[in-house]
Amino acid sequence: MGILTDEMRAHIEKLDEECYLYQIVEYLYEGVRERRYTQRALENDLEAVLWIAYVYINLDTYEGYRRAEQILRNVEKQGEDSGVWCYRYSVALTYLGRYEQALQYARQGTQSDPEYPWGWLQLSRISYHCKDREEAMAAARRGLELVPGDYEFTTQIREIEEDVGLSRMVSHYIDEEADRERTDIDSLTRIAAEREKRNNKGKTEKFEF
Repeated sequence: MGILTDEMRAHIEKLDEECYLYQIVEYLYEGVRERRYTQRALENDLEAVLWIAYVYINLDTYEGYRRAEQILRNVEKQGEDSGVWCYRYSVALTYLGRYEQALQYARQGTQSDPEYPWGWLQLSRISYHCKDREEAMAAARRGLELVPGDYEFTTQIREIEEDVGLSRMVSHYIDEEADRERTDIDSLTRIAAEREKRNNKGKTEKFEF
């Protein structure tokens, strides 16, 4: 039996809709502090971990991607057949510069759950970066079949043709209007700079809730 109740799911989804993302993490760890479940139980619950990783990834910082990779890795045996788990793990690995691993998990995700469209988007991006443009284009077109007319997939196909580079590909918002207005169009390079700065310090901070 999982940790999340229907009431908890509804609350988390409301926080997500209202863009209070970090409150999702705080809410889940609040249950640990209140002794409703242990931290170990929380961090071994696939559904809960997917939410926590979702928040970390959307922080769009090196530290966020690092934490996402760590907590997702903790439930790999549960998540290896989940398209969502493979997608999020592959995204985290991409921003950590571990491209070959990211490609491996992106392929695994589309094989395990071919109906999950965003797995195809990630596969398209990372296979493009790994110099397999044929696979990249095929993945983008497969994703577009699942969500016809979707902005991210139409943009991905165009950018493969234009050969814009992975940094540009991964720096889009889902919303077309917001994406056209954004100024940060190279988030991958920014995260890489954060990663290098962190590595040069030669230390790992402990994250407390």
